[in-house]
Amino acid sequence: MPKKSTIISFCYWARSVSFALQFIFLVVLVLIAAASESQSWVSFMVDHSLFGWIVFFLITAVISSITIEHLEKK
Repeated sequence: MPKKSTIISFCYWARSVSFALQFIFLVVLVLIAAASESQSWVSFMVDHSLFGWIVFFLITAVISSITIEHLEKK
């Protein structure tokens, strides 16, 4: 079993990477939506495949934050 500090460090890393990738994907998605004038921005962004990745990385960041909080209390 890995040490608690190793798990906490990994969770901090996962959370940071998740937030960075969310930001990058969101910027890319907004730029793509701005170039596409066929429909509104929001519906285009929600229908795009990058939106699923943004949600995935959001869930990863939330789970990492909860894990960090739980392990640091012990």
